[in-house]
Amino acid sequence: MRFYGCVKDALFETERDICEMGLNNWPQSMQNLRVEGNENFQTKELIGYSFRINNTDVSEAMKAAAEFHKLSPETVKDYCSVEISERVGFGVVNPGSSWTIRPEVWRQFLNAEGKFDYTYSERMCRQIPTLLNTLIRDPGSRQGILSIWRPSDLENTGGKQRIPCSMYYQILQRDEAIHVLYTMRSCDIYTHFGFDVTLAIRFGHLIRGALEGSASVKPVVLTMFIGSLHAYRKDYGPRGVF
Repeated sequence: MRFYGCVKDALFETERDICEMGLNNWPQSMQNLRVEGNENFQTKELIGYSFRINNTDVSEAMKAAAEFHKLSPETVKDYCSVEISERVGFGVVNPGSSWTIRPEVWRQFLNAEGKFDYTYSERMCRQIPTLLNTLIRDPGSRQGILSIWRPSDLENTGGKQRIPCSMYYQILQRDEAIHVLYTMRSCDIYTHFGFDVTLAIRFGHLIRGALEGSASVKPVVLTMFIGSLHAYRKDYGPRGVF
């Protein structure tokens, strides 16, 4: 596992790792699309990739994500602010409005009814009160889990429907920090990676703010585990990094 002092270093060093060590893979599906035979979706892939960021400043994370994805800081700030509010809000939303800030990414996944196959709001928001109660009742608990993946998602693999790239979050309160452990089955480095990191950091800071006493001022540490970290040919070709 690699350890970083800031988000920018984590993003760009991870890109370097995939450039230097990524192996070729050619999946048959991407989200709810069949892509077999489409060279644009050939990938460079790192398997079982993990890292820790010891200093998770939200503003720095958004600036780093904007630089990494070559987007304006306003776009990243607006998207992450709306998306995290939808994920942890009191009401379930689908499709929500965060997707309209990056329509070039998300419009293609809307179904005939104008909705997504799932949203993180649907998977997360109802679990927040139980998660907080667990953490408040037992600050030393190892059971502070927010699960995004469902066993029924296996029925929709192979491009039948979109299934979550995120598996779960685990929150650990310890003397030195609030630890956010974020496990993903899959992450597209050039479309989503910086956003995934930033949203996990924002989630951790929101959880910290909801906790009482000394926990509310502890630093937030992010540890990520990614089953398949990958770059598609359609994205890495124009960047000239392979």
